[in-house]
Amino acid sequence: MQPLPRNSHRVESENSVAQGVVIDSRESCFSDRRLQHDAVTTQTHLEHGGLLNLIHQLESKLAAAAPGREREWFGRVLQDLRQLTLDFREHVESAGTSGGLFEEMRTAAPNLLSRVERLQQRQDGLLQQLKSWISQIDNHRKVDVPDFADIRRRTAAAIEEIRSIQAQENDLIFECFHTDLGVGD
Repeated sequence: MQPLPRNSHRVESENSVAQGVVIDSRESCFSDRRLQHDAVTTQTHLEHGGLLNLIHQLESKLAAAAPGREREWFGRVLQDLRQLTLDFREHVESAGTSGGLFEEMRTAAPNLLSRVERLQQRQDGLLQQLKSWISQIDNHRKVDVPDFADIRRRTAAAIEEIRSIQAQENDLIFECFHTDLGVGD
């Protein structure tokens, strides 16, 4: 048996350090990615919470009695509908920014790209519907009595679409950031 060179422990130690740096670098990259995923997930959940609070407020106003006081009722509902549209637009813009939810999803799970794109199309479509509807309302003659049944129906449909979009976002977030699809677990 040959004796080990006097500094063999040092070589082994240096290799361990070098390997440790590589491992630490990879772990750091993974850690940074995880932090970014957590940040966009938290931001999205906060935005969802704000939208849900506004939805509850709007639903409460929609449920209030309207006959005989349609204009007053309509004014309160329209104010919340405008705010809901603004907040939803801000959420969509936030998700679409560089480093936002959609970019992180594309990076984390390129196999889900078509679903992310369909989600963005749904969001854009709903924003266009809301914008068009508010424009129609703004051009409504002031002497006409608002059709509160139609307003309730259309607002409920918009609310349902927002909830459905949020559920789809949550599903994609979970699939992209919180499931381990690795082989051999």
